[in-house]
Amino acid sequence: MVDLPNINTANGALAELLEKKRLVVCVGSGGVGKTTTSAAFAIKAALMGRRSLVVTIDPARRLASSLGLKEIGNEETRIPLETLPGFEGVKGSCHAMMLDTTSAFDELMRTMAKDEASYKRIVNNHIYRIMSDTLAGSHEYVATEKLYDFYSNDKYDLIVLDTPPMKNALDFLEATGRLGRFLDRKVLKWFIEPYQNSQVSGQYNPKSLTGTGKLVFKMLSYIFGENFLYDLYEFFIAFVDMFETIRVRTDEVAKLLRSRDSVFLVITSPHVQVLTEARHFQRELSKRGLPFGGFIVNQVNMYGESAAASGFEGVATEMRSYLNDDVKLSQALEEIRISNIVASKRAQRDKAVIGKLLGHINAEKILRLVPKLEEDIHDIASLQLLNERLFGEVDSLSSRKNKGFEADIGG
Repeated sequence: MVDLPNINTANGALAELLEKKRLVVCVGSGGVGKTTTSAAFAIKAALMGRRSLVVTIDPARRLASSLGLKEIGNEETRIPLETLPGFEGVKGSCHAMMLDTTSAFDELMRTMAKDEASYKRIVNNHIYRIMSDTLAGSHEYVATEKLYDFYSNDKYDLIVLDTPPMKNALDFLEATGRLGRFLDRKVLKWFIEPYQNSQVSGQYNPKSLTGTGKLVFKMLSYIFGENFLYDLYEFFIAFVDMFETIRVRTDEVAKLLRSRDSVFLVITSPHVQVLTEARHFQRELSKRGLPFGGFIVNQVNMYGESAAASGFEGVATEMRSYLNDDVKLSQALEEIRISNIVASKRAQRDKAVIGKLLGHINAEKILRLVPKLEEDIHDIASLQLLNERLFGEVDSLSSRKNKGFEADIGG
């Protein structure tokens, strides 16, 4: 058997992150509980007296259901914790929102445009509409911009960001640099200079281009037609006035993501493929100079060998006291015995898989092993149950079956 350190004795480290950081970014594979963990963090921060906001850029729409709401839109929605049982006297606050790319992009353009006419010129442009709706990375880019706004206005003490599954979350990490490269002046001048020259001469004639610009125009006009190119020119012209603002904002977001105010947590589960992806994400964070706080391993089967034996004997004794039919008693005990064996095997498997992860990383980087919940999280009450497992003492997690796993991994 693999010996694991008693990881969950250091549960204070996770609460300390929520107390001291301004931005917690939850990343990882799909289906590991990123959204529910993010929501639980925001609830916990509110209980700690902080003004928290949980933002999801994952289009799966799970955040609303986990918070017991029908829907969450592009505006922050306040969660009325003080009206719920167990939250009386809560000192902090909790808000939630789900990013809507198109609406958020339009809001961003209104913020950056120098006047109303410039704003309408941008949002009515066909190229802009295509870009804001479908351009690869636009969702992730506008997420970084919203993040910048929330951080800058000092409205919230803690922002918890729930990212899409890993393949899309890497796009989020690249987003701050992608638009800057897209709007690079060396590229823009191919499109802008001839249009600006035509404004001076009083005649718009991109066919007068020479060199690289001429080749680009010829290819694009052949594929899309000259009307499309005119829209493209208009699009770039509209963005020229905002280029410096965009560059400054993306630089600030990049600094924020790498600052001491931020931390990235990799949410994972005890499955070989998922843990492999989690390690890959950790390396990608390190490569980009982003502050990695640790792993949270969700959905862990916590039924240890010692618990299996003691649990079976306890249930058997109880059943003998009220079930007089020997045949039915024997059948019931056999079903329980098999169930105990299956649960113990699952716990052994999870223990071994987590042990392999520890073979590649510092054990202190696993902040928490979170016992698997019996039911899906669908409201605040179940989020609180998750919080007990995230932040509570090991002995209070649930029953002796969990203590058995902890005793086993404690060596």
